[in-house]
Amino acid sequence: MHDKIIEPIIKQNGGEIIKKIGDSFFVEFQTPESSIITAQNAQIELAKRNEVSNPKDKVEIRIGLHNGDVIRKDDDLFGHDVNLCSRIESSAPAGGIAASADLIEPLSSKEFPYREMGYVKLKNITHPQKLYKIYKSKEEHELESSSTLQKYLQDYGIDIIDMDSYSIIDTFSFAVLYTKNLGAEEHESIAYSITEELINDLGYIDTLRVATMNDITQYNNSELDKSDIGRKLQVDNIIYGSILAKDNQTKLNFEFLDINTGKILWKDSWSDSIINLKNIRRHIIDGILQQFEIELPKELSDSLSEEMSTNTKAIEAYNAGKYCCLDFVEKKSDLEQAKENLKTALDLDQNFIEAYYLLSITCERLGNLEEAESLLNKGLKIAEKKNSMRGKSHIHRGFYLLYIRWGKYAQAIEHVENALKIVMPLNNSMLESQLRQDYATSLNKLQKPELSIEQNKQAVEIIKKIENERMLGVSYANLNDSYLLLGDFSQAIDFGEKAIAIFRKLNMPNLIAIASNWVADAHCRIGQYEEMNLKITEAEKLISGLNDFFREGKIEFFKSHYYLNNNDYTSALNHIDLSIDKFTLGKNTVQEIQSSIEKLKILIEAGSIEKTTI
Repeated sequence: MHDKIIEPIIKQNGGEIIKKIGDSFFVEFQTPESSIITAQNAQIELAKRNEVSNPKDKVEIRIGLHNGDVIRKDDDLFGHDVNLCSRIESSAPAGGIAASADLIEPLSSKEFPYREMGYVKLKNITHPQKLYKIYKSKEEHELESSSTLQKYLQDYGIDIIDMDSYSIIDTFSFAVLYTKNLGAEEHESIAYSITEELINDLGYIDTLRVATMNDITQYNNSELDKSDIGRKLQVDNIIYGSILAKDNQTKLNFEFLDINTGKILWKDSWSDSIINLKNIRRHIIDGILQQFEIELPKELSDSLSEEMSTNTKAIEAYNAGKYCCLDFVEKKSDLEQAKENLKTALDLDQNFIEAYYLLSITCERLGNLEEAESLLNKGLKIAEKKNSMRGKSHIHRGFYLLYIRWGKYAQAIEHVENALKIVMPLNNSMLESQLRQDYATSLNKLQKPELSIEQNKQAVEIIKKIENERMLGVSYANLNDSYLLLGDFSQAIDFGEKAIAIFRKLNMPNLIAIASNWVADAHCRIGQYEEMNLKITEAEKLISGLNDFFREGKIEFFKSHYYLNNNDYTSALNHIDLSIDKFTLGKNTVQEIQSSIEKLKILIEAGSIEKTTI
């Protein structure tokens, strides 16, 4: 239906559809005016349809417009301006149109209703771009003031820049696409390891901005062109390749594509031993860095010189175990399989530090905390004996994850501090920011919010530089938690709203629900019950049907406060009972106790003293 509505409008206005990219149209026009008319009419027709559609059937799109130069190649268009237009689309309001100053400002006619958005920091574009919102009609333009537009942009994570204080840093942006496995299924773990480790390796290079593993996984086995995947990931360069493993050898084929020009800048085919994964990664990295005349940092060179193991079978078992215990894997059978593979790796090589680390993580997720601690102690002794910087940092982070789950927060802090001391000299911004977030979480657990705020703000500065929006949202959510502990509810709400804005932009409903709950908590504590109710209503819609008993319990807790404020004791008691039930189902004893105490207060306030005894 989306295509049937939009395609005729494009053709009526002389637009040439270059191609479809997933659910998007990539269109070229001969005049800026014809592109604007097309965008307006498309949004008008979709809005008409949405008025009579059920919520699940509504079609809401963003449109980005830009005027610039292109490179024509094989019935496709390339160039910096093409990629810029793609970035502008992602900054358009939902159901709206965003256009560059290059398109709007030269217009001779001012008949189109538009309003300046400001200078917007587009992901992996060094210079912020001045953007405008184009309205469907003059009436729609009159209904929205400049301040209302700015509030919307803030709420949806659009980063408006103060150009007077902004410093431009020249960087290069990359995505390492998921390595294709051309061999047996058992070698899928090798393909995964090469991909993940290349992403981690490139994090050592300060001038590179690299798409995360979470970003690229969604395009595994995608039928989109490589250049279109690059545009979706908002990068200018992509590295992709394949492996064919047989016996102890791996045949590799990798290419490096500049999506601005559509040219292959580097490619190579070669063979190497499975055991030499670090040599393989170094070969690819050298090929990339030569194109930009960037020297391999000493810290990365040292990391690539540390061998995990010299036992081929141990590395194969390790990779298989790693693949079975990915962060998103929750099935017990997968974790048990990971445990079996990692134990095999350690049987074959008792000095395999990374295997101790991963096996401890697997045991911790299976609930075997003492076993996880024992494995980490063994791994740490070996790492110290070998003086393996990478190994020691992994083991210390393993201890942190274990002790946070175990509730041993002082010990968690000790290990995250040790990991930070190792990582800071390595100049790996991603690792350092992740550890600072861990540090901040531990400090909050120990009721030290001032120190937690300091660590989170340091993390925020690093994360802004590397342009990792998800991590930035997490830091803002952690700052919300810190200010809640301090009793500074205004700051808590401010940072919570910033987190929600980023998670909305990234379309991460679970994280929106979590942050909304925290913001609701701040509103509740200062008696802003209407604002609190808006937040819990949003959170409730997002977690519906997920059996998230903790979040559901918090929502019922806040609803109880809402009705209590309106002197509706019956409804307040009903919701606090539901809260207790949810926390019981979620086996969250502390929250269950807090809701029970709240119920006592409500019964006393309602004059039902005799019911408090139970």
